[in-house]
Order: sequence, then C-alpha cells, then structure tokens
Amino acid sequence: MSNNYWDKVLDKRVTRRRGLAIAGGGAAAAAFLAACGGGDDDSGDSGTTNGGTTGSTTDPGTPTVGGKLVWQGYGDPGGGLELIKSRNAGVLQMASLTHDGLLDFAYGQPKYPGIGNEVLPSLAQGLPEISPDKLTVTFKLKPAKFHNGRDLTSEDVKWTYDTLAFATESAWKNDFNWINSFEAPDKSTVVMKLKSPNADTLESLALKEAAGVAILAREHHESGAAEKSLLGSGPYTFVEYNPPLIMSYKRNPNYMTDPGKPYFDAIDRLGTSDSEKKVADIIAKQVHVTYWFPAEERERIKGQRKDINLWQYPRAGAGNLYMRQDVAPFSDKRVRQALSMGYDRQLLINSVAGGEGQADQALSRSGTAWEFRGPETLPRKDLYALNVAEAKKLLAAANVTAPMKFDLPTWNSTVIGQKFVDEITSITTQWRNNGIADAKLLEETFGQFAPRFVGTYDGIQWGPNVTSTLPNVGISIKDKYYAAGGVTPKSPTLNVNYLNNASMNTLLEKQLGEFDRKARIALFRQLEEFLSEEMVHASGVTGTLTYMTDPIIKNAQMPRDAYNGPVPWMKHWWFGKA
Repeated sequence: MSNNYWDKVLDKRVTRRRGLAIAGGGAAAAAFLAACGGGDDDSGDSGTTNGGTTGSTTDPGTPTVGGKLVWQGYGDPGGGLELIKSRNAGVLQMASLTHDGLLDFAYGQPKYPGIGNEVLPSLAQGLPEISPDKLTVTFKLKPAKFHNGRDLTSEDVKWTYDTLAFATESAWKNDFNWINSFEAPDKSTVVMKLKSPNADTLESLALKEAAGVAILAREHHESGAAEKSLLGSGPYTFVEYNPPLIMSYKRNPNYMTDPGKPYFDAIDRLGTSDSEKKVADIIAKQVHVTYWFPAEERERIKGQRKDINLWQYPRAGAGNLYMRQDVAPFSDKRVRQALSMGYDRQLLINSVAGGEGQADQALSRSGTAWEFRGPETLPRKDLYALNVAEAKKLLAAANVTAPMKFDLPTWNSTVIGQKFVDEITSITTQWRNNGIADAKLLEETFGQFAPRFVGTYDGIQWGPNVTSTLPNVGISIKDKYYAAGGVTPKSPTLNVNYLNNASMNTLLEKQLGEFDRKARIALFRQLEEFLSEEMVHASGVTGTLTYMTDPIIKNAQMPRDAYNGPVPWMKHWWFGKA
C-alpha cells in the first residue's frame, strides 16, 4: 500500500475553491472545513487493494432503477429501533436508509476519497451560513416529505435537536453539549447558537454514528411506533425488521431530498454474525456488499472470487483497554503502565492481524489526517514494549500484588467478529503467563455492552477506539477526556476513563477552538504525549480491513468507516452489468 497515496488522500485540506462551490459562496463554512483537516481530493481515487481488483472509481454508464441489493451487515445490533433513548450505532446505521440528516459525508461515492472529512448538503440547500464570531450557524432546508406524507420543516429539525440535546431520555445529550439553542424562524430556516466556537461544527452536524442526527418525525416517536419501525424522509421506506437476521427496505418513489434517487427497488440488510457464513455467502454470490474482512478471510475470498471488487484500508484504530482513573488500583498510572508492558504487540500482529498490523496508541496512528503518531515515535515508547520485569516492579511500587485479578467486559464475536475477541484473549493469556494479571473475560452482545460506552463498568473494559478517525475528531476527543468544571464525571458520561486533569482540560478546550491546522496539530501532539505517559489506554494493534462489492454494482465505493454508523451513500449506487 503506497504511502504516497495515503499522504495525498488524507493530508489535503479542503480548498477554498471547492468549499465555495459547494457552499454557494459560504466562505465561513469553507473555513470550517479547512480547519478540520481535509477531505479534498480531485483525483477521484477511492480505495486500494493488495493484489485484488480495484473498486470502480468512475460513474460507469447511465443509472438504472431496479433490483434488490443484499447487504451483509455486522450482525443484529439488538435493543429495538428507538433512536432517542438508545445509543446504538447499529440502529442508526439501519435508520440511515430511512432518514436524512442536514449534511452527509462525501465518502461512499467514487469521486471522493474513501477516507475523508468533507461534508455535502443533504436536507440542507447548501453548507450553512456561519457568523463571523462562529457562534451562529444558519441552515436553509430543501423541500422534503416524511414517509407518512407530511412536509418536513424547520420545526422538525428544531424538535429533533432539542430532543437529542436536551431531553432527559436522550442518550445523545453529551454529544451536543457545545450547542446553546435552536431556532426555527420560518419553515425552511434553522438557526443554531453555539456556546463557543467549534472547529468541528460541520462534521458534528453530518449524519454519523457519534451524533445521531437523523431528522425525526415527532409524531412517530411520541406515538411509540419508533420502538418497532423507522419513519423518516430518507431514500428508502421501512418494510420489516426480523431480528436477528434481516432488515428490509423498499424504494421511496417520492424522495425529494435527492430527486431521482435511490436506484435499487429494495434492500435487505443481513444480520449474520457467523464469520464463516459471511465468507461463504460472498463466495457463493449470495450478497452484493460485504462487511469488512480481516486479512486471512480476505485472501480466502480472493482465491474464489477473482471478479470481486475490493476496498482495502488501514483499520480505523485498534482495540483499547479503558481504565477508570477514579477507581483503585487503576487510578495509579503505574498499574496502567504495567498492564501495557505486560504483553507483546508483535504477537498480536502475527496472531490476529495476519502480520499486517502495527502497534497503536490512544490517539490512533490511523488518524493520519491529523498526523497522529505510532507509539514507537512517542517519548515514552518504552511503555509499549514487552517488559515483564519492569511491569512487576511498577505493580510492587503501587502496592499491588501480582497477578492482579479483575473481570474484563468485552464485545463477543457477534458484534464485529471473532478477531476482536481473539485480540483481548491473547492479551489476557499473555498477562496470565507473565504473572501480571488473571483477568476473567465477560463476553457480551452489543446491547449488553452498550452501557459501557457511557461509563458503566467497575474498573476496566476492552472496547473499540475509532476516535482519531472520526471526522469530528476534536469534539470527540474533548468528550472522551474532559471533566467539566474540573469535577470527575459520573455515569452516564462519554469520559469513560473518568479522567480529571486540569492541564488536559485546558488543552482539550483550546484545540476545539483552534482553526489553524498547524497550531491544532501541535496541540494534538501534546494530548497524545499526555495520554501515553499516563497510559490512559493500553492499546492493541491496527491491521487492514477489506470490504467487497459485486461487480454488478455500479458507482460504488465502500469507505473505510462504512462499518461505523450511517450508510446514506448507498442511494447513489445501481445495478449494471458485471
């Protein structure tokens, strides 16, 4: 995989020319995009492969309407279909075909890179008007209708954001703690007032897992129907949900947000969690679009499907140990450092990443757009190397008897596959063999584990870490490590490490209001060195992930973050000839 390719795709900033073209003259909006680290790539490159067939990168012919797309999801997210009370990325992913947001991310279409931060209008007529002080954001809406035939207006946008940001029952309140108020001065205008300037404003308002900003129909949710069905203004209408296997959709013939689309008559999203069945299904041509595959499974499929289109990327982050800073013994950084030094990351690379991985850190090296580093280049690189003797010295200095004993919650294989479980199993086995810790794994479904995302756990957990690759990286990092008012948070909180450090709080606030790219990178460097020294997370390893699409699908691109939340870009695809 060419480093030059990734440098070109990931390090470019949105040009003023392109930002103005999209915004229709919105220079302030273009400035927001430039501050957020990029997404501009006029070359049209969209992915790379390692000896396979590169996915389509141009529009191959005239779009045609018809056919059913069979989409291989990561499994059944569980927990029903409610979008306000439950913080469930899988449900929001399913809703991204039935709902619209104000903005979409550009990736998913081949004229844009498969990794990027660029946003495009969806329900919005264009990028918003932003006041000079960057505290007022004004959107104009396109005409649109909900699936029940009612016009979507600014009052629906206001109700959605008011509910998600301020309602007691909302699972998303912390995501909008930077917004002060919403106004709807007329049917097509929405005005947002911010508490302070936010360099990630546009990315935070695009349809994505971390924000949950699908625009909702109030009556659907207040009637209770939202528990069992989905109703929005999106390109597809809800047909049925038969967990754990299938979510079915049909084409919305009256889609106003992007006229003429979508093209598929129907879509079935499979909830199969068995990795072997996923491999068998794509080899047997039972699915058109796959979930991501690790290296070994990728090679098996390539051997059987010479025609398949591959979309291969560096994995977005690595698994992380989340350790509570307010609970002994994990409150002592020497304990956290000892756990990090108690396992061999090269063994993880060889055993669970097919030899293609790299050791990772809290601000993952896969966040290339912001030049996050590998642990081998950090001042405390020694903390990421196996050193059993030093680990035991650190535990002794912290008055902790080795081996430590604790329960360790983790996703089970039904969530994103067995490799995620294998990685933490390897780490805990190494700890046990090295006399560092005797950890009991508690394997949980996505629904069972969901409360862990808002800090419900006793002391330590193993979970995903994609923060560094999220388009709204600055607000995500702040939410993850900030202690408001200098007070250690209580659950529910996105600061799931319960970190409370005055210097860290200052850095977190400063980076979010910094619109100069170089200055922001310098602040991120300070953050990653603090997180490393304190070993706020002990990280696993990255790897590669590969999506696959059948060649009969045209105008397709599976972006790197396709597994992580909404997929509205499927509305741009159609069936052609293989």
